[in-house]
Amino acid sequence: KIALTASGEAMLVSARRLIEAERRIADDVRKAAMGDGGRLIVGTTDDFFYDDVPRALAELHRRHRNLVVETTLNLSFDIVRAVAQRRLDIGFVCPPVNNWQSVVAFRELSPSPIQVLLPQDHRLAQRENVSLEEIWSEPFIWHSITEQTGFVLQLSKIVRKMNGFPEIVHRTPNSELTMLMVKLGVGVALVTEYSVGEDPELVRIPIEGL
Repeated sequence: KIALTASGEAMLVSARRLIEAERRIADDVRKAAMGDGGRLIVGTTDDFFYDDVPRALAELHRRHRNLVVETTLNLSFDIVRAVAQRRLDIGFVCPPVNNWQSVVAFRELSPSPIQVLLPQDHRLAQRENVSLEEIWSEPFIWHSITEQTGFVLQLSKIVRKMNGFPEIVHRTPNSELTMLMVKLGVGVALVTEYSVGEDPELVRIPIEGL
């Protein structure tokens, strides 16, 4: 019978660990080569964080089970700079992003349609769609200019179309507070399809022409 010394036992344990590490590295390389593994770092602004990006990332996970995705939330300028410096693999940003076109490739995405968020008992809550004229006399919950820059740009176009702001009774920095204020009956709000979560006490109605 052959027995290992204490030093031999320690060497065997280390050897097994090295073999296992080598196997994992080889497996990671194989998966990466097949597009089924690795790590993807995504940067996004608030505009996309509650919108289509989470749905796209969920679909990516379904297709590539071994892919690890890390999502960061930041300002557009910082995201573009991080992509240029290869600290991010992809970024979702809002214009303007001047002076970066020579080092970063951009693709334009279609914005999500604007909808009006109403409490369940609102007079328009049962409608399939409404016009801006029908809601513009309502008290409004409005997004702060410092948050969700791309969404604010969409709101600015609507304001120009209506030749002025509606009555703004409350400004909010995020979607959660917007939902709460609408639910409490403070006013109505303009949102995108995915920028607010589902709530049985709230309804989203499409706006004609948007």
